[in-house]
Amino acid sequence: LLDGIVWPKVENAEEMRWLCDLLTSLEQHLGLPANSIWLQFLVESASALEQLDKIVDIARPRLCGIIWGAADYAADVGLHEWANDHPLFDWARAVIVNAAGAAGVPAIDAMTFNYPTPLHRGDNLNDQQRAANREKILTALAEVYADAIHGKNLGMSGKWVGHPGQLLMVQAAYLEHGGDEELQRALNALESYRISVEQGHGATIIGEGDNAKMADRATDRDLRSRLRRYAALGLLAADVAHNAGLISGQELIELMSSTEAGS
Repeated sequence: LLDGIVWPKVENAEEMRWLCDLLTSLEQHLGLPANSIWLQFLVESASALEQLDKIVDIARPRLCGIIWGAADYAADVGLHEWANDHPLFDWARAVIVNAAGAAGVPAIDAMTFNYPTPLHRGDNLNDQQRAANREKILTALAEVYADAIHGKNLGMSGKWVGHPGQLLMVQAAYLEHGGDEELQRALNALESYRISVEQGHGATIIGEGDNAKMADRATDRDLRSRLRRYAALGLLAADVAHNAGLISGQELIELMSSTEAGS
Protein backbone atom coordinates (compact mmCIF):
# COMPACT_ATOMS: atom_id res chain seq x y z
CA LEU A 1 0.00 0.00 0.00
CA LEU A 2 0.97 3.64 -0.37
CA ASP A 3 2.72 5.08 2.71
CA GLY A 4 3.24 8.60 1.42
CA ILE A 5 4.18 10.86 -1.46
CA VAL A 6 6.58 13.70 -2.20
CA TRP A 7 4.86 16.45 -4.18
CA PRO A 8 7.15 18.73 -6.23
CA LYS A 9 6.68 22.35 -7.20
CA VAL A 10 3.52 23.16 -5.25
CA GLU A 11 2.42 26.65 -6.30
CA ASN A 12 -0.48 27.71 -4.11
CA ALA A 13 -3.07 26.77 -1.52
CA GLU A 14 -5.63 25.77 -4.15
CA GLU A 15 -3.27 23.16 -5.57
CA MET A 16 -2.61 21.75 -2.12
CA ARG A 17 -6.35 21.58 -1.41
CA TRP A 18 -6.85 19.64 -4.65
CA LEU A 19 -4.02 17.25 -3.76
CA CYS A 20 -5.25 16.60 -0.22
CA ASP A 21 -8.79 16.01 -1.48
CA LEU A 22 -7.38 13.53 -3.99
CA LEU A 23 -5.43 11.70 -1.27
CA THR A 24 -8.54 11.61 0.92
CA SER A 25 -10.52 10.05 -1.92
CA LEU A 26 -7.74 7.52 -2.47
CA GLU A 27 -7.76 6.58 1.22
CA GLN A 28 -11.50 6.05 1.12
CA HIS A 29 -11.23 3.93 -2.04
CA LEU A 30 -8.48 1.77 -0.49
CA GLY A 31 -10.18 1.53 2.89
CA LEU A 32 -7.33 3.34 4.66
CA PRO A 33 -7.68 5.51 7.77
CA ALA A 34 -8.07 9.24 7.15
CA ASN A 35 -4.77 11.10 6.67
CA SER A 36 -2.78 7.85 6.70
CA ILE A 37 -1.03 8.72 3.43
CA TRP A 38 1.81 11.00 4.50
CA LEU A 39 2.86 14.02 2.47
CA GLN A 40 6.02 16.03 1.92
CA PHE A 41 6.14 18.86 -0.59
CA LEU A 42 8.81 20.99 -2.22
CA VAL A 43 8.84 24.78 -2.00
CA GLU A 44 10.38 25.86 -5.31
CA SER A 45 8.78 29.17 -6.26
CA ALA A 46 8.09 32.68 -5.07
CA SER A 47 4.38 31.89 -5.12
CA ALA A 48 4.81 28.89 -2.84
CA LEU A 49 6.87 30.90 -0.35
CA GLU A 50 4.30 33.69 -0.43
CA GLN A 51 1.48 31.27 0.43
CA LEU A 52 3.46 28.82 2.55
CA ASP A 53 1.44 29.29 5.75
CA LYS A 54 -1.83 28.59 3.91
CA ILE A 55 -0.33 25.60 2.09
CA VAL A 56 0.95 24.13 5.36
CA ASP A 57 -2.39 24.64 7.12
CA ILE A 58 -4.18 22.64 4.42
CA ALA A 59 -1.56 19.87 4.36
CA ARG A 60 -1.02 19.74 8.13
CA PRO A 61 -3.10 16.61 8.99
CA ARG A 62 -0.90 14.46 6.75
CA LEU A 63 2.24 16.62 6.50
CA CYS A 64 5.58 15.05 7.48
CA GLY A 65 8.13 17.45 5.99
CA ILE A 66 8.76 20.59 3.93
CA ILE A 67 11.57 20.50 1.36
CA TRP A 68 13.44 23.53 0.00
CA GLY A 69 14.06 23.54 -3.76
CA ALA A 70 16.59 26.23 -4.61
CA ALA A 71 17.17 25.87 -8.35
CA ASP A 72 13.63 26.52 -9.55
CA TYR A 73 13.27 29.33 -7.03
CA ALA A 74 16.42 30.99 -8.39
CA ALA A 75 14.94 30.86 -11.88
CA ASP A 76 11.58 32.10 -10.63
CA VAL A 77 12.97 35.27 -9.06
CA GLY A 78 15.69 35.82 -11.67
CA LEU A 79 18.79 35.60 -9.48
CA HIS A 80 21.98 36.70 -11.24
CA GLU A 81 24.15 34.70 -8.86
CA TRP A 82 23.61 31.10 -7.75
CA ALA A 83 25.21 30.21 -4.42
CA ASN A 84 24.04 27.93 -1.62
CA ASP A 85 24.46 30.67 0.97
CA HIS A 86 22.90 33.45 -1.12
CA PRO A 87 21.06 35.82 1.27
CA LEU A 88 17.77 35.25 -0.53
CA PHE A 89 18.17 31.47 -0.23
CA ASP A 90 18.87 31.83 3.48
CA TRP A 91 15.78 34.02 3.87
CA ALA A 92 13.74 31.29 2.15
CA ARG A 93 15.25 28.71 4.49
CA ALA A 94 14.22 30.83 7.46
CA VAL A 95 10.64 31.01 6.18
CA ILE A 96 10.55 27.24 5.65
CA VAL A 97 12.14 26.47 9.03
CA ASN A 98 9.58 28.67 10.76
CA ALA A 99 6.63 27.10 8.92
CA ALA A 100 7.94 23.59 9.58
CA GLY A 101 8.49 24.40 13.25
CA ALA A 102 4.94 25.70 13.58
CA ALA A 103 3.64 22.48 12.01
CA GLY A 104 5.96 20.23 14.01
CA VAL A 105 7.62 18.65 10.97
CA PRO A 106 11.20 18.60 9.60
CA ALA A 107 12.52 21.31 7.30
CA ILE A 108 14.65 19.62 4.64
CA ASP A 109 17.35 21.53 2.78
CA ALA A 110 17.94 21.59 -0.98
CA MET A 111 20.49 19.33 -2.59
CA THR A 112 24.00 20.41 -3.60
CA PHE A 113 24.40 20.17 -7.36
CA ASN A 114 28.18 19.72 -7.50
CA TYR A 115 28.26 15.93 -7.51
CA PRO A 116 31.40 13.97 -6.51
CA THR A 117 31.92 12.56 -10.00
CA PRO A 118 35.23 12.26 -11.89
CA LEU A 119 36.25 14.61 -14.65
CA HIS A 120 37.96 11.82 -16.58
CA ARG A 121 36.76 8.26 -17.10
CA GLY A 122 38.32 5.13 -18.50
CA ASP A 123 40.77 2.38 -17.66
CA ASN A 124 43.91 4.08 -18.97
CA LEU A 125 44.00 7.39 -17.13
CA ASN A 126 47.35 9.08 -16.63
CA ASP A 127 48.57 10.41 -13.30
CA GLN A 128 47.46 13.96 -14.07
CA GLN A 129 43.93 12.82 -14.87
CA ARG A 130 43.75 10.71 -11.72
CA ALA A 131 44.92 13.68 -9.66
CA ALA A 132 42.30 15.90 -11.31
CA ASN A 133 39.60 13.34 -10.53
CA ARG A 134 40.70 13.12 -6.92
CA GLU A 135 40.69 16.89 -6.51
CA LYS A 136 37.27 17.22 -8.15
CA ILE A 137 35.69 14.53 -5.96
CA LEU A 138 37.23 15.79 -2.71
CA THR A 139 36.18 19.36 -3.52
CA ALA A 140 32.61 18.25 -4.19
CA LEU A 141 32.50 16.24 -0.95
CA ALA A 142 33.81 19.21 1.03
CA GLU A 143 31.21 21.44 -0.62
CA VAL A 144 28.22 19.26 0.23
CA TYR A 145 29.48 18.91 3.81
CA ALA A 146 29.83 22.69 4.14
CA ASP A 147 26.39 23.20 2.62
CA ALA A 148 24.90 20.70 5.07
CA ILE A 149 26.51 22.42 8.05
CA HIS A 150 25.23 25.77 6.76
CA GLY A 151 21.66 24.49 6.52
CA LYS A 152 21.88 22.75 9.89
CA ASN A 153 23.02 25.99 11.54
CA LEU A 154 19.98 27.75 10.04
CA GLY A 155 17.60 25.21 11.54
CA MET A 156 17.25 22.64 8.79
CA SER A 157 16.57 19.09 10.00
CA GLY A 158 18.13 17.30 7.03
CA LYS A 159 19.20 17.66 3.43
CA TRP A 160 18.33 16.08 0.11
CA VAL A 161 21.11 14.40 -1.85
CA GLY A 162 21.20 13.77 -5.57
CA HIS A 163 24.23 11.47 -5.62
CA PRO A 164 24.91 8.51 -3.30
CA GLY A 165 28.43 9.80 -2.68
CA GLN A 166 26.97 12.85 -0.94
CA LEU A 167 25.03 10.86 1.63
CA LEU A 168 27.89 10.11 4.02
CA MET A 169 28.95 13.77 4.14
CA VAL A 170 25.41 14.95 4.91
CA GLN A 171 25.07 12.31 7.60
CA ALA A 172 28.41 13.39 9.09
CA ALA A 173 27.26 17.01 9.18
CA TYR A 174 23.95 16.30 10.88
CA LEU A 175 25.40 13.71 13.26
CA GLU A 176 28.14 16.08 14.39
CA HIS A 177 27.82 16.93 18.09
CA GLY A 178 29.88 17.33 21.24
CA GLY A 179 29.98 13.65 22.10
CA ASP A 180 28.85 11.74 25.15
CA GLU A 181 29.91 14.52 27.54
CA GLU A 182 27.60 17.01 25.80
CA LEU A 183 24.71 14.56 25.89
CA GLN A 184 25.25 13.86 29.58
CA ARG A 185 25.40 17.59 30.40
CA ALA A 186 22.14 18.08 28.54
CA LEU A 187 20.47 15.20 30.38
CA ASN A 188 21.77 16.55 33.70
CA ALA A 189 20.37 19.99 32.89
CA LEU A 190 17.03 18.41 32.04
CA GLU A 191 16.92 16.60 35.36
CA SER A 192 18.03 19.69 37.32
CA TYR A 193 15.24 21.75 35.83
CA ARG A 194 12.70 19.00 36.54
CA ILE A 195 13.72 19.00 40.20
CA SER A 196 13.53 22.80 40.28
CA VAL A 197 9.96 22.72 38.96
CA GLU A 198 8.98 20.10 41.54
CA GLN A 199 10.30 22.46 44.20
CA GLY A 200 8.01 25.21 42.94
CA HIS A 201 10.52 27.33 41.02
CA GLY A 202 9.55 28.81 37.65
CA ALA A 203 13.17 29.50 36.74
CA THR A 204 16.51 28.50 38.19
CA ILE A 205 20.26 28.59 37.68
CA ILE A 206 21.82 25.36 36.45
CA GLY A 207 25.54 24.70 36.63
CA GLU A 208 28.36 26.34 38.50
CA GLY A 209 30.87 29.13 37.88
CA ASP A 210 31.29 30.15 34.25
CA ASN A 211 28.96 27.32 33.20
CA ALA A 212 26.03 28.56 35.30
CA LYS A 213 23.04 29.45 33.12
CA MET A 214 19.43 30.41 33.64
CA ALA A 215 16.90 27.67 32.92
CA ASP A 216 13.15 28.06 32.50
CA ARG A 217 10.32 26.52 30.50
CA ALA A 218 11.61 28.00 27.23
CA THR A 219 15.17 26.70 27.63
CA ASP A 220 13.78 23.33 28.75
CA ARG A 221 11.65 23.08 25.60
CA ASP A 222 14.65 23.90 23.41
CA LEU A 223 16.81 21.33 25.18
CA ARG A 224 14.11 18.67 24.85
CA SER A 225 13.73 19.42 21.16
CA ARG A 226 17.45 18.96 20.53
CA LEU A 227 17.61 15.78 22.58
CA ARG A 228 14.62 14.37 20.67
CA ARG A 229 16.53 14.98 17.44
CA TYR A 230 19.57 13.22 18.89
CA ALA A 231 17.36 10.25 19.76
CA ALA A 232 15.89 10.17 16.26
CA LEU A 233 19.41 10.22 14.77
CA GLY A 234 20.55 7.41 17.04
CA LEU A 235 22.97 9.60 19.00
CA LEU A 236 20.98 9.18 22.21
CA ALA A 237 19.86 5.70 23.23
CA ALA A 238 16.12 5.26 22.79
CA ASP A 239 15.63 3.82 26.27
CA VAL A 240 17.52 6.74 27.83
CA ALA A 241 15.38 9.19 25.88
CA HIS A 242 12.22 7.40 26.98
CA ASN A 243 13.26 7.32 30.63
CA ALA A 244 13.95 11.06 30.45
CA GLY A 245 10.44 11.68 29.13
CA LEU A 246 11.70 12.81 25.73
CA ILE A 247 9.88 10.25 23.59
CA SER A 248 6.65 8.31 23.94
CA GLY A 249 6.28 4.58 24.37
CA GLN A 250 5.26 4.24 20.72
CA GLU A 251 8.28 6.25 19.60
CA LEU A 252 10.49 4.00 21.74
CA ILE A 253 9.10 0.92 19.98
CA GLU A 254 9.64 2.50 16.55
CA LEU A 255 13.21 3.56 17.33
CA MET A 256 14.09 0.17 18.79
CA SER A 257 12.60 -1.55 15.73
CA SER A 258 14.58 0.64 13.33
CA THR A 259 17.76 -0.03 15.30
CA GLU A 260 17.20 -3.79 15.13
CA ALA A 261 16.43 -3.61 11.42
CA GLY A 262 19.66 -1.73 10.75
CA SER A 263 21.84 -4.08 12.78
